[in-house]
Amino acid sequence: MIAFFKRLMISATVIGVLLACAYIWKIEAIELYMKALTFAAERGYVTAQYQLGTLNFMSRPTHGPDGIVYVRDLDAALQWLTMAARQGDPRAEYALGIMYSRDEGVRQDYKTAYLWFYRAAQQNYQPAKAAVADFEQHMPPAELDDAIANAKQQTQ
Repeated sequence: MIAFFKRLMISATVIGVLLACAYIWKIEAIELYMKALTFAAERGYVTAQYQLGTLNFMSRPTHGPDGIVYVRDLDAALQWLTMAARQGDPRAEYALGIMYSRDEGVRQDYKTAYLWFYRAAQQNYQPAKAAVADFEQHMPPAELDDAIANAKQQTQ
């Protein structure tokens, strides 16, 4: 069964699985999918960590008093995305850059945002490359120099 969920996580997009579960099997299937993701993520499976982080960042369906509600858990998003990023997942690194640049779930910190974007860009992740270029165009020169030096030091 674990092999099935690993193949499912690799081959399907999170949104696609959630939509299929919501329309075909209702909320119980989504909860089962979340449990399977959590099981895999707790064992270090980076794709599951990234997907849990993404689901919690965007919003995930759950039971509410009036039916299905969508909840956003930025603390859980930060936890799972950080775990995935520490394993070198460029999507998670980019997502953390978004969180730090937009003041979502963490205190806004452009230096830290640049660090995460830089790490993802070093792995040729195109959205992160665009974010790095944008930062380099719009950050004040003194802040940019500090952010670049910090990113290079942290990635050595």
